[in-house]
Amino acid sequence: MRFPSFFRKPAPPSETPSQARIQARVIDHLVKHGVIDAWTIVQLGTTDAHKLMTRLRRKGYLFDANNPRGHFEQRNRSGHGTHRVHYWTGKWPKDRRKRARGGR
Repeated sequence: MRFPSFFRKPAPPSETPSQARIQARVIDHLVKHGVIDAWTIVQLGTTDAHKLMTRLRRKGYLFDANNPRGHFEQRNRSGHGTHRVHYWTGKWPKDRRKRARGGR
């Protein structure tokens, strides 16, 4: 017996054109410089940099948050404290695998 459709969790909404443009700018910055931090993402046009970093992790552009080789701590300009700078994984936009994972 199938689960009724009104009990299923709805699919997440697709990205708006504005989010897609900002994400494209962030990916271009990652490809050009190899690293990015939250403040740079905010300067590129979004107000929620950490949500965008989570989306980029899901798409494979950034390393996992708990991966110690995926980021480094940099001192703030004031000299009091640090912030994380995240490395690019090397994945290119429109980069596809020749075969699906799992040999399917």
